[in-house]
Amino acid sequence: EMDALERMFGSDEKVIIGIHRKNGVFTNESIKLLHEVTEKLWTMPDIVRVDSLSNYNHSIAEGDDIITAPFLDRGRSYTHDELAERKAVAMQDAILSDRFVDKRGTTLLVVGTMVAEVVRLPDYRGLNIALRAMMEPIENNPIYKDYSFHYAGSGVINDAYRDVSDRDIAFMIPLNIAMMALFLFMVFRSWKGFVLPIGLVGVTVLCTLGISAAVGFEFDNLSAAIPGILIAVCMADSVHLLSTYYRAIRMGQDKKSAMIETIEKNLLATFLTSFTTFLGFISLANTELIPVQKMGILAATGTMLAWFLTIGGVCPFLYLTSSLKLREKTTLSKEFAHGVVDWIEKHRRSILWISNLSMLFMFYLGIQNRVNSDPLEHFDKHLKISRDAYFLLDIFNGVGGPQVLIDSGQEDGAKDPLFLIKVERFIAEIDKESVVNKVSSIMDIIKQLNQRLHGDDKAFYRIPDTREQVAEILLMYSMGLPQGMDLNNQISLDGRFIRLEINWSLHDSQRSLKMIAGFEELARQLGLTLSITGKLTMYHRMTGYIVRTFFYSMLASFICIGFIMMISMGSWKLGLLSLPPNIVPMAFGIGLMTIMQRPIDIGTSLVISVCFGIAVDDTIHFLIHYRQNMDKGMEIKDAIYDIYVHTSPSLVFTTVILVVCFGA
Repeated sequence: EMDALERMFGSDEKVIIGIHRKNGVFTNESIKLLHEVTEKLWTMPDIVRVDSLSNYNHSIAEGDDIITAPFLDRGRSYTHDELAERKAVAMQDAILSDRFVDKRGTTLLVVGTMVAEVVRLPDYRGLNIALRAMMEPIENNPIYKDYSFHYAGSGVINDAYRDVSDRDIAFMIPLNIAMMALFLFMVFRSWKGFVLPIGLVGVTVLCTLGISAAVGFEFDNLSAAIPGILIAVCMADSVHLLSTYYRAIRMGQDKKSAMIETIEKNLLATFLTSFTTFLGFISLANTELIPVQKMGILAATGTMLAWFLTIGGVCPFLYLTSSLKLREKTTLSKEFAHGVVDWIEKHRRSILWISNLSMLFMFYLGIQNRVNSDPLEHFDKHLKISRDAYFLLDIFNGVGGPQVLIDSGQEDGAKDPLFLIKVERFIAEIDKESVVNKVSSIMDIIKQLNQRLHGDDKAFYRIPDTREQVAEILLMYSMGLPQGMDLNNQISLDGRFIRLEINWSLHDSQRSLKMIAGFEELARQLGLTLSITGKLTMYHRMTGYIVRTFFYSMLASFICIGFIMMISMGSWKLGLLSLPPNIVPMAFGIGLMTIMQRPIDIGTSLVISVCFGIAVDDTIHFLIHYRQNMDKGMEIKDAIYDIYVHTSPSLVFTTVILVVCFGA
């Protein structure tokens, strides 16, 4: 549907420049500024059409002829009365009002249409760099000190995502590394204790991004999550090894024996955690969305790469450079561990009841949550892109929305009055919605020109009676249009399809999709065949699909973990026991989001996936080490006690490090 829209009508991606003056914009100075911005926007890369009051072709009837001319003449100085007349016309015109100027006459819009993706992929970054270079001298010109300039449209917002992601990565990654280094040094009191994990993170991320570049994957908004995912994976792998190795050295073992014990204890556990995480991410490759495919493949590749680098790089380096004199303590005190195990044994029934009831309650809250995404909420309110979007939303009650493609069923069928009357009824019902600012289509042009040809009699502001009259009106109007300003963005060349552009105030997925479903049902009732599409609509529909994809991926991992644990530990009971701890963090996380009235979106589903991976890491290490202790002939209580003394510190260290880093 999106490709069909772009092939017939061009792209729906816009670059919108709002020119605001509190005391009104119908002045000669404002008109001069509008002409300048309109003309310069034409020169921007990937802009194929520009519309504004400056170049809008207004129709005037002279006898049986229709004269089309720009609404505002270039180079002309208007008198006070002429400006008042132009303002009055614009405020009352069904096409211009709330499309190119607000009803209060304080804000003008210049709308640039971008090149369609079926032609070539637009360069959002290059366009926005050129746009800033174009507008900076204008914004800094003292002549225009009473004006404010506001930017919106998908062409601007897409680049804003990239810009914010780049700045966040440039700031957060060094900050996270610094915080990790500080915390790791405090834990291990050794330069290797922070250099090795951070070095592993750096090498893994660089190699993964290098592989991405080598296979031709472009860096996008989802790819920006890769460093965060790999930080979690690398921390989990390396901290377990360091903790075990340093504990063995402190207990008096030589380096060789300590390294053998480290590998024997952690090889299977780290491999299983990495492999199950790999399976979860690689399952995303089955999705139909290319960005999600790429992210899944890169995350899976980075996860296994981190494991190979940990075993093949960190272990040898640690063995060759470590000293037998260590100050770090990576175990819990035996008294504390005994106290914890005894307390658990004493209150095990209460712990089971409370934990299970809490999990069920949070799970209940979690299923009350809904998938929803609001692109404007993704930006901090202090960012200019957010301030501009809300400013224009407040002024116009919407400057973007879905695209409606209506099929008449036959060539030149869009000129059939019966078909057009159905479309008119459809638009009239849409206009009743309070969230709809404007529905732009060829319908207003046809009705307005029909009125002009009948001496501006308002009774003729309607669809003409015959197909021939409609065709004649469109031909007469088109003949007066300059190059690049034709009607091909509103009616297809074969006259079969009509395009409606809906500008509304909705910007979240849930309400938008509900409203779109209502429009589709209305069309069925009127006997219209249509498709509702557009980049924004596609994004809203994609949100639910991506969230479901992430959860299906976690479900696949969940099932695989159960089978793998059964096989690796030779016990179906331990295999089943490994499952509940992995879903508890998700249940609590989604339940808390419900309490906080935060919906599930692409970002939160990605975070939940990372949390799931951390939970799996903790569970596998706990149960693998429990099985190893039982194989040594320990009693159940002693096996758990040993885990709390020797294994739990590394689990706690990893969790605290990731909480501190992600929380920052």
